[in-house]
Amino acid sequence: MRKLWKINSMNPKLWEKVYNTARQGYDVCGAMLLTRGGEIPEVVEKPELWDKVQKALDETGVMLHGLGNCIIDDPDNPHPFGMGVSPDPEKFRKVFEFAGKHGINGVQTSIWTENEDMALERFAKLCDG
Repeated sequence: MRKLWKINSMNPKLWEKVYNTARQGYDVCGAMLLTRGGEIPEVVEKPELWDKVQKALDETGVMLHGLGNCIIDDPDNPHPFGMGVSPDPEKFRKVFEFAGKHGINGVQTSIWTENEDMALERFAKLCDG
């Protein structure tokens, strides 16, 4: 019996995440394409790498789900854990377009601010994107 759960890994190579997920007996791999620093993952920047991901998916039967955590916080009020300010969700447009093209869905969102107007504005921008 396979584990119907998702494994998240911070390994930068998505195809290696897929193989590791299968080796550990899981059915679903978290793509984790959204980074705190706003870097765009290599697989998004170099579409030819998707062939490696697709091969891993085909060989293992693993599915991809979850782009990661899109954090909305306030540049005027630093994150309580000293993580720095997250990028504007607009910076991730390429990641969302890539994910949509390849059927990867599911975005976790965390809001770390008491500035409700700013949070709602940035969240609406994320949802409209």
